[in-house]
Amino acid sequence: RTVLTSGILSTAMDSRFEKHRRIETPDLRIAYQAVDHRLGAYRHPIAANARHGGWIDLFNGINLDGWRENRFAHEPRWDVEDGVLTARGGQGYLATLEEFDDFELFAEVRITDTGAWHGNSGIYIRCQPHVDRGQEFPPGYEVQCDHNDSNNYTGSIYNLGAPGARAPKPRVKDGDWFTMRVLARGDHLQSWVNGDPAADCRDPKNRFTRGYILLQQHHKTGIVEFRQIRIRRLEGPVKL
Repeated sequence: RTVLTSGILSTAMDSRFEKHRRIETPDLRIAYQAVDHRLGAYRHPIAANARHGGWIDLFNGINLDGWRENRFAHEPRWDVEDGVLTARGGQGYLATLEEFDDFELFAEVRITDTGAWHGNSGIYIRCQPHVDRGQEFPPGYEVQCDHNDSNNYTGSIYNLGAPGARAPKPRVKDGDWFTMRVLARGDHLQSWVNGDPAADCRDPKNRFTRGYILLQQHHKTGIVEFRQIRIRRLEGPVKL
């Protein structure tokens, strides 16, 4: 779109300078179709520009519109099956096309494993651009989805090392659907698993204030499913 606009403007100015000489533009024979990623304000009049604090459905229940994919190792694959977003086959992630700063996020998640390991995934928040491609995931905060990691149970802000970042063992097991709620306001990060408080902490360095939402597929034999993912920008107090 930028190439077409710039090319048309540049040629028009050249033509005018040359007393309106006709100039052919074979270099502008470019096939272009706008991509509707379903996050446009016209699709969400209540949530438009966060004026009313409305919810945005990040997953439409049909396809991967609104997400970009990164494949890191093995053969990760994301599919929509009966309205459920399902990932398997390897390491990688989906990332939103839009950035968020202060927000509330709600998701329905299920993690399982087809091998000898346990289900392992995560929801990354405020992620930065993925510059170092040697790293599996870009910089940001990970809200853990792993019911058996005693250092970072589901709901933990993974390896943050701040008081309150480690969540207690959740009342959920592999193969169960569970809800994840996340609040991010400034340096204050909170999470709930099935409505139970999980993490409640502050990042003393306040390293990430704005960024993308990522859905993690962690390992080759794991399966992660998302049945609902929605977000709303915060304005004013939030009822806990």
